[in-house]
Amino acid sequence: MVYRGPRRKGVRYFGPYSHAWAIRETLDLLTRVFPARTCSTGVFKRHKQIERPCLLGYIDKCSAPCVGRVSAEQHRQIVEDFCDFLSGQTDRYARELERHMSAAAEQLDFERAAGFATTCRR
Repeated sequence: MVYRGPRRKGVRYFGPYSHAWAIRETLDLLTRVFPARTCSTGVFKRHKQIERPCLLGYIDKCSAPCVGRVSAEQHRQIVEDFCDFLSGQTDRYARELERHMSAAAEQLDFERAAGFATTCRR
């Protein structure tokens, strides 16, 4: 969530960022790598009841915990990884992407390897 205003206790903040559009573009890219839930509690509950993911779940920008695509613990790990990345701890993720890229290339899955390479360059 992008927030402007006074800081509240118990909330973790990243920034400041000089341009709102820059952080929105960054978050858009990062939700592809770390598909954390960004919907409100009301939207989450509604989609849990109808047992269908929201649009972001369909386009893989959300891990869709509302429909059980990932467990609560797996989703918590995605969020922690997302926060670690925003905190500047990026080396581990770059190495992991390179490892996935190499494994995909060894399996002759060059399209998937190219996708990992594109993600590494971003």
